[in-house]
Amino acid sequence: MNVYSRFGGKDGVIDALLIEGFEKLTEVIREVRSRPGSADNLTTCALGYREFALTHRTHYELMFDRAIPGYVMSPAAIAAAAASLGSLAERMQEAMDAGIIREDDPREIATIFWSACHGPVSLEMKLTGKSNTDWTSVHRELIDAVILGLSPGRTTKKSKR
Repeated sequence: MNVYSRFGGKDGVIDALLIEGFEKLTEVIREVRSRPGSADNLTTCALGYREFALTHRTHYELMFDRAIPGYVMSPAAIAAAAASLGSLAERMQEAMDAGIIREDDPREIATIFWSACHGPVSLEMKLTGKSNTDWTSVHRELIDAVILGLSPGRTTKKSKR
């Protein structure tokens, strides 16, 4: 009861956990650096995302599964989530400036990259029991493919319009 009182009820507790989770993820995105102007920065960022998810499973599931009936994110929780995406957009802008990926809207490219990070991690966390899938390899190969697909000179349906 004391915890609920401190955070203003169940939604306040959930908000505090979400904010903490997104702040930790933002730290991972900002701190992971290998070589300036290198695609390795993006790969390292993606690997950091996966490591965050596997190390902080409860936060990650709360952040992305939204399995709490009736819960609506507070403006502070929404801002924390947006800050994570914003920090990834900054990384995408760095990659654009270095000529690693094509010029485009950094936030849109960050969303594409985040989706590629999230997919295999989410599947890995959901699949329980025996599996011969090497999720580290699946995640790495998908990220490599996305970086290649975002490279300068590659065209998309959007860029052909």
